[in-house]
Order: sequence, then C-alpha cells, then structure tokens
Amino acid sequence: MGGAYVNYLDPLLSGWQAAYYGANYARLAQVKKQYDTGQVFKQFQGVLPA
Repeated sequence: MGGAYVNYLDPLLSGWQAAYYGANYARLAQVKKQYDTGQVFKQFQGVLPA
C-alpha cells in the first residue's frame, strides 16, 4: 500500500484510511469519538468516530 500527498484528498483513492492515517486510524477514531461528539471537525475522507 502506498501513501498519499499531504493536504490533498483523492476521491478515487481506495483504502484512504490506511494511506492517510496508517496504523494510527483506529486510535484516532477512538479519540474522535471521545472528544468530537458533535462532529464539529467532519470532513470528506476524515476520521470517523469508532
């Protein structure tokens, strides 16, 4: 699996969670669930709460 360019969202990229966030995605999803309960920082291809 390759990576992705910083600050560039590619709507055609499959596996974007791993490409953008790597092994940190699961941990980031837990943090988002705890601290962003109102989905204030919601974006396309962003971390979803676990």
